[in-house]
Amino acid sequence: MSKGLGGPIALVPRGLRGNPLFRKLGVPVYRTYARAVVFLPGPPIFVNSIPKAGTHLLTSLLDRFPKVMFSGEHRTLNQFKSNDLGNSTAEADWEQVRRWLQSQHNGQYSTGHFHAAENVFDALEEFHFASLFVVRDPRDIVVSQAHYIAGLKRHFLYEYYTRVLRTPEDRLMASIVGVPGSKGRPLLPSIGNHLASYMGWLHHSRVLVLKFEDLVGAAGGGDASSQRRAIDGIARYISRPLNDAQRRRVAAGVHAKGSATLRRGVIGDWQNHFTDEHRAALPRSPEGSWSSWVTRPTRLAECHQSVSCAGLGARGRMRSSTRRC
Repeated sequence: MSKGLGGPIALVPRGLRGNPLFRKLGVPVYRTYARAVVFLPGPPIFVNSIPKAGTHLLTSLLDRFPKVMFSGEHRTLNQFKSNDLGNSTAEADWEQVRRWLQSQHNGQYSTGHFHAAENVFDALEEFHFASLFVVRDPRDIVVSQAHYIAGLKRHFLYEYYTRVLRTPEDRLMASIVGVPGSKGRPLLPSIGNHLASYMGWLHHSRVLVLKFEDLVGAAGGGDASSQRRAIDGIARYISRPLNDAQRRRVAAGVHAKGSATLRRGVIGDWQNHFTDEHRAALPRSPEGSWSSWVTRPTRLAECHQSVSCAGLGARGRMRSSTRRC
C-alpha cells in the first residue's frame, strides 16, 4: 500500500507542533527539508480557509495521500502587508505573494487564510496550483474561534478574551460581532464581514470547495458516504487516484487528535453554546449570511467532483482547465 509522505513533520504529534520551542526550532528545519524534496509529481496544492473552518481537518487527510507532503508553509495575507496587525484595509504586496506561490514545490501543500482577491487567483492559475477551499457552518466557526483565542496565550487577543470578556457567552458574542480597534479598524472583524471577504472563493471555477461537514465523517457527526465522495473528489482534483485500501487509510486519518487548533471537530456544536442573543446577532445580509455558507457550497463541491481534473503540463504541473461548473 502506498502511504502518504507527510515528511518528518507528519511524525510529530499535532499538539506538539503548536509548542513555541518546536515552532522556533523544528519548523525551520522541516522547511529546509521540504525545499530539498523536488521529485514529487504535480500539481502544487494550496489549501485555503477562513480561520477555524477546518484547515487542520483537511491537512490531516492530505497527509495520508500518496506522494503528497506539507511544505511547512502557512501564510495569511496580513503577512504580506507592511502592517500585519490585522489591518484589513491595507493592500498586500502582490508581487511578494506571487513570488511566495511560485516558490512552492510540486506535490506539496501549503496552507493559508487568504481573502478573495483576483491577484491571488491569477497567481494560483499562473503556477498551476490545485486550490482547495474548505468551508464550515459559520456558527461552528465562531464557537471554535472563541475557544481557540481564550485558550492560546500567544494570540494577540488572548488578554482581551480572558480579562475583559469574563464569560464564555461574551467571548462568543465578540467572535460574532467583532472586536473594535482604533481609527475605525477592528481588531477582529465580525463574522459577517469575514465571510464576505472570502466569498469569491466559493464562486471561482478552478477552486475545489469542500465542506467540513463532509470531510469530518461519522466520527464527527457526518456520514461515511459524504466523506468518501469528498476524498474521491480531492483525489481526482490533485491527480492522486486511490485504491480502496488507500481510501480507507485516508478516511481513518481525517479526524486527527492532538491538534492545537482542532478542538472538537464535530458538526453542530454551536447548538450547545448559542443563546437567543447570539442567534439574533448573526448577520442577515446576503453575502454575510451564515445560511448562504451552509447551503451554497454543496452544489459547487459536487460540481467540481463531477468533472475530471485537468491533465499535467510541463514539469508535471497541472494545466489550466477552461471548463466551468
